[in-house]
Amino acid sequence: MADAHNLGRREFTIRLVPLTRPESFSASLRGRGVRGQELYLHHRAALDADGIQLGACTRECVLGFVVPKRLCKQAVRRNLIRRVMREALREVMHQDDLRWPSPTPVLVLKLTRKLPESFVSANSRNLMRYVRTQIQLLLRQYHERILREAFTDAVPASFPNPKIYAPHGQQ
Repeated sequence: MADAHNLGRREFTIRLVPLTRPESFSASLRGRGVRGQELYLHHRAALDADGIQLGACTRECVLGFVVPKRLCKQAVRRNLIRRVMREALREVMHQDDLRWPSPTPVLVLKLTRKLPESFVSANSRNLMRYVRTQIQLLLRQYHERILREAFTDAVPASFPNPKIYAPHGQQ
């Protein structure tokens, strides 16, 4: 018997694949990205050179992390960032209305600045909440960028530019 919470929701097969090859990391870090306060989310499409065995899942994502010790000394905090990123990505991938990119995306989350020192404990709920909101903002910006790129690719070149052809005062 289906519970009321999942009633009407489609079930997706979701798979997060770890990014392990150094050349795949360097290719990802050269790619485009989305900047947050302390985090940077690099993204690109998966390549055959990545050596990743992609399955027949509905939604797949290749995921890598760069969390330097010089910015985050405690292993507990580094692991928290990785764990929260996986959880947030799974939440985003479970959304029914999400238009998931057709080539499997490669996402690399990089810590670029120290986290605020106001969090006393490395595994406090406030720190987890803070990291989760930062990551959710990054994923939202990434998804908006993907949709924007898909729209501009779908618009034919002969389609009139709305800024050029808009009546005066409506730009």
